[in-house]
Amino acid sequence: MRKITHDNKAIVFTLDAAFALLAALAIITTVYFYLSESGESGSFHLSALSQDTLSVLEADSILSSAVADISSSIELFLSSLPMQVCAKITLFTSLQSHLFTSVRPGCIESGESIVTRRVFLVNYTAYLAEAQFWYNSTISKVSE
Repeated sequence: MRKITHDNKAIVFTLDAAFALLAALAIITTVYFYLSESGESGSFHLSALSQDTLSVLEADSILSSAVADISSSIELFLSSLPMQVCAKITLFTSLQSHLFTSVRPGCIESGESIVTRRVFLVNYTAYLAEAQFWYNSTISKVSE
């Protein structure tokens, strides 16, 4: 049997470090490509904003008041959004019958948008709120 010398140990440690480095690079590369192809960060921000908008409108009872008397509170809320963002809120009955639509003033619908839906109750009756968000094409996007 051969005796292991310091030179042989150095080769083993060097190979071990090289394999660990290759494995780390492979994992980092895979994670980078996975995250870069998962969508634009802007889409994520629009999705979060649309979900938050419907949550706030429901929590502040603006959706339920819009069902009762088609108030302008939704239009006021949409006007307070950042100017780079356009939005359209549509309310439906539980049978998908259209009740109300409000679009932020000065916005024209574009091809790429995020749609979020939320069910809410008014007097034990279910309604559907749909929020469609997109970036305002007349204003240049702020770099992230």
